[in-house]
Amino acid sequence: MNTRPVYIAGSMESLTDKQRAEYFDYVERELSLRDIPSRNPNRRNDMHLKTDANLRKRIHAADLRDIADSMIILADIRHSRPGRKWGTVMEIQFAETKHKIVIVIQDEGQFIHPFIEACATEIHTTVDAAIEAIETYYE
Repeated sequence: MNTRPVYIAGSMESLTDKQRAEYFDYVERELSLRDIPSRNPNRRNDMHLKTDANLRKRIHAADLRDIADSMIILADIRHSRPGRKWGTVMEIQFAETKHKIVIVIQDEGQFIHPFIEACATEIHTTVDAAIEAIETYYE
């Protein structure tokens, strides 16, 4: 079995701890139940709330290292609006340049930007469908 992890990407900004946990912790738990390792950037949550520029650069470097070490990036771009998901979109692009499998979750009927479509290996409309797709890469 492949032991390289899934990097869990999604919105961090403008969400409460509970809202972040609903997605990040759910995905982490579901992958763990399938014996699939993951990297949850929400583990650095307290760092994301800081305004120190060096600390924010440290977060950025740690997230990129996690993506580089992962086999798959699961990117949640649901509920997008201006100013949100910018970091997630950057993570998608970085993962694509590293030849990672990129699985995107977006709202049904949401406009699929050509760059997202080009970088995504797969696009799903539910978290559970995306997790099922991830599982096939670890069989």
